[in-house]
Amino acid sequence: MPTFIHTSIFDVPEELFSMIIDLLSPHDITKLMATCKILYYKLEPFLWRHVTIGDHLPEKESLLRNRKHIQTLDVGGKAKDIFDILGSHLPPEGPVSTLHPSIAAYIALPATINLRKLLIPGSVFFCSRSVRKDTRTISHIIPVIRNSPNLMQLHIHTDLIKSYRDIILDTISNKLPLLRILSVGGDSVSLKSGLEFLLTCFQHPRLEDLRCDFSFASTGNSKTFGRTLDSALSPLAPKRRKKSLSSTAPSGSIITAIKLPHFNEKMASIVVRVLYIVRDFCPHLERFEIPNLHFDYDAERDCPSEGWFNHLQHITYPNSYYRVPIYGPSPNFVNSLLEGCSKGAGIKTLDLPDLRDGENASKEANLLGTLAKFYSRTLEEINIDHYVSLTSRDIQDILKTSEKLTKFWIPTTTLVGTLSGDWVCLNLKVLSLVFDASTEQGNGQGGKQSQVLAATHVFEQIGRLTKLETLRLGWTGVTCSCFSNVGPEHPSRLHPSVELETLAGLRNLRHFYMFTDCWQHVGQAEVEFMHGHWPCLEKITVQRLGPGYPIERPHWEWLKEQRPQLRLDGVY
Repeated sequence: MPTFIHTSIFDVPEELFSMIIDLLSPHDITKLMATCKILYYKLEPFLWRHVTIGDHLPEKESLLRNRKHIQTLDVGGKAKDIFDILGSHLPPEGPVSTLHPSIAAYIALPATINLRKLLIPGSVFFCSRSVRKDTRTISHIIPVIRNSPNLMQLHIHTDLIKSYRDIILDTISNKLPLLRILSVGGDSVSLKSGLEFLLTCFQHPRLEDLRCDFSFASTGNSKTFGRTLDSALSPLAPKRRKKSLSSTAPSGSIITAIKLPHFNEKMASIVVRVLYIVRDFCPHLERFEIPNLHFDYDAERDCPSEGWFNHLQHITYPNSYYRVPIYGPSPNFVNSLLEGCSKGAGIKTLDLPDLRDGENASKEANLLGTLAKFYSRTLEEINIDHYVSLTSRDIQDILKTSEKLTKFWIPTTTLVGTLSGDWVCLNLKVLSLVFDASTEQGNGQGGKQSQVLAATHVFEQIGRLTKLETLRLGWTGVTCSCFSNVGPEHPSRLHPSVELETLAGLRNLRHFYMFTDCWQHVGQAEVEFMHGHWPCLEKITVQRLGPGYPIERPHWEWLKEQRPQLRLDGVY
């Protein structure tokens, strides 16, 4: 007979025990802890691995007892209290203005906190005026960060840099050798502090992702900025690298993703110098969130034609959470950057919420033309929320050459002439084509006929995109007669020459976004077509240009009866 070995759960190896616990929810762990004291103390560390502090603070004794087990800490309203407890019995910090000699005494102390991820929201520093003026909240955070050598992800506020600049820079250089993701959010930072912060991060041996959600303070003139930059570059961190914890750190930065601080219009001369610094310090950059450039950009003067980032694949223009810029980056700069990276790995994504456009739009760089010329083999996503100088030919350059494209989101363009040629982007999952009828050229029957032919071709090509999941399609400007239901004698048609049947192949479509200018006469035949041919449809969004277009019509009610889970939204 086989011999059975009875093993207690308390005799299971720690690695196996951890694997078992990873399969349990916090609720399951809590129930097990209630069974006996041994399980309580054995499981308690696992319950404290990921902590989110809300309005209620954990018991002080439990927090201190399990401080070393916390790996992820997401701080909420009780920030001051939580850091006061976590920071108790840790080595004291020196004065705010300078690094105290006592810092050197505890650089080699064993870790008392095992944090891997620390998220401190900006609300921590804006709880009240008294907290804002009092540095105690900030000072309680410093010891916790400095005694967390295993920290891999850190999100802090700019007030830490303002009040404890030297200590924070020393912490990044010497106390956080495993740091991979660093995010700093808040308001403005002085140019000197901001530049020193960037240079310190560029020299970190393990940092991969740097996000700067703040702006440089606007003081002085361009000459002052130049002197400040020279001053920041001159001591270039040998004194900080001198105490670096990693003697085998790779040469140069390994940063692959960066979001630069915002610059104002007075900093035109320094922006380009900062870009050169990024290029020189971050040769492995793959993701680049470009800063706002609120000034006239001269591509020949301010940007080299080649030799930028050989590994760059993703370009994004970020939306600032504390300020919405009136204009986005200059298309000339973006185009010059794209051309400068053309000999590298190849751009995969371009995400630009807004591009500055003006009276000389026709003279500005043709971004889609540049993309089609250099990156048609690598492009996967294009998202430009506002750029009015595109034409249907620009769109064709991409759709007819980019086989790997999965997202193409451009809200407005101009439908002029007849589109021709098959699209090769058969892997598209997200598509937005909204033609601006108010800018159409050519009047009379010839112009309308051209529109009809173009619309027919567009629908035929969209019908071939069998992997499409989101479709946003319509006309804006004046009501376009070539894209409306012409009457009962032409059921399920958008025009006598454009039948809905051409879209019958979109069986994976989940979200259909339509404009009232385009679909204001949709009736029973159209919704029956949607129900019969789009089995995966989950949501229909109607872009209402005014309150006069009700979505509570009989045919919509019928569709909702057939699809109880279908969401029908109207947005302005």
